[in-house]
Amino acid sequence: MEHAVSDLLVDRIDAFLNYPATDPHGDPIPKADGTVAGNTGRRLSELAVGHAFRVIRVLDQSPDFLRYLTETGLKLDATGTVLINRAESGTITVEIGGRHTTLAHSIADRLLVE
Repeated sequence: MEHAVSDLLVDRIDAFLNYPATDPHGDPIPKADGTVAGNTGRRLSELAVGHAFRVIRVLDQSPDFLRYLTETGLKLDATGTVLINRAESGTITVEIGGRHTTLAHSIADRLLVE
């Protein structure tokens, strides 16, 4: 959209949204000079047992995956704790809002956390 409207309109929208640094999925929004903030966070699958986390970015933005995340409570800014992480079976169990969810590492790899 930024290529089809004036800089003034883009600036006003940015101000109205309180200058967000990321989009609704956690992807960084380029600054006016074109620079993009560095990639932060770790994949959820990399965390050790007992590690608390907050979801900061969703790498897969397909509708089915986003629906699944909403159902499990693993949406952007959700906080939780790793209960079990089994590399040998490729699964991780997390607690989010009092609910336990077990994910394949292939799913947890698509979530960046801090």
